[in-house]
Amino acid sequence: MDCLVDQFATLLKKIHNTDVEPGEMPNMKEVALTWADYLKPYLPSESAEKLHNLIAAVPDVHKMIHGDYHTKNVMLQKGEVLLIDMDTLSYGHPIFEFASMFLGFVGFGEADPKTAGEFLGIPYDLSCQFFEKSMEKYLGTTDKKTIDDVVNKARIIGYTRLMRRTIKRIGLNTPEGQPTIDLCKRNLLTLLSQYDTLTF
Repeated sequence: MDCLVDQFATLLKKIHNTDVEPGEMPNMKEVALTWADYLKPYLPSESAEKLHNLIAAVPDVHKMIHGDYHTKNVMLQKGEVLLIDMDTLSYGHPIFEFASMFLGFVGFGEADPKTAGEFLGIPYDLSCQFFEKSMEKYLGTTDKKTIDDVVNKARIIGYTRLMRRTIKRIGLNTPEGQPTIDLCKRNLLTLLSQYDTLTF
């Protein structure tokens, strides 16, 4: 796992060090703002406003983001690490990438424990461990407080995306969607009360 994590995080840093000119790709901050604004009717007004403002305050960074970065989209071919599924390419601050990664490795399994691990095809506990180790490698630290701080900020964006996605695809007050919506809302409100910035 350590070898794979090293390759995974190294490629991610390479992506995040790639310059993108405005207009070449979507601005991920603008996309995330549409997620936040969609949730205004479903959150307390103060929380909805804070969510919008936190995302709006993320600095504009003209670096590439994959947008769907997980182990099924990173392939090994003859010893070379290759990236696939490029339709989600955009630019922005790495926190937006981490939000997507959190959902892929951890969040979707939290929301639907019955199917945890199915998406990536590995046991859920290994998926969570891989994410944690990848964050350690990317951030260059094993300090749990530092890592948790970054991950919690990413979770705010991740839950925003997942809650909106669930409402749009499955609907409110449905047996399939309500547990996920409740989980996202509960965690969002808790995290929004704890953080005043999404950057690190």
